[in-house]
Amino acid sequence: MLRTEAERLFWSDPDVWYSVEGVWLVGGGWPGYTHEDLDFLARVEQVEVQLHEIVIRSDGGAAFSMVKPWERTQSIEELAQSFWQTLHHRFPRATRVVLSETWARMNIVAPPSDLAAVVRACPASIRASASLMEEEPEGGREGGG
Repeated sequence: MLRTEAERLFWSDPDVWYSVEGVWLVGGGWPGYTHEDLDFLARVEQVEVQLHEIVIRSDGGAAFSMVKPWERTQSIEELAQSFWQTLHHRFPRATRVVLSETWARMNIVAPPSDLAAVVRACPASIRASASLMEEEPEGGREGGG
């Protein structure tokens, strides 16, 4: 009885967001490749997907996969569809999703085209957005302490 009451309180906060590594979802969301509690994830409604480990920027272009755009075997639309299917499978109650990327000191005012395409491909039942976070270079801010 106590567990049931505690569970109700735990899941009642509408402002709580949970975070998951995007590389796991883009890779298929397989249970053997995560330490996440899959039963827990199935109850999450608001999730931030951290894509900073999988988005390749070294060539100045955008890639929503572990390979460079010219090495892809799937279109960004196919990758986006697969991503959303995996996300829905692992987070069936998700209603809000933020796809976040970390950039190292680049003047970017809008999401890259691939990231924007993934956001646009989200299911109608989910409100999705993109977040670009600026990363400070090692050693702190430029020009002083």
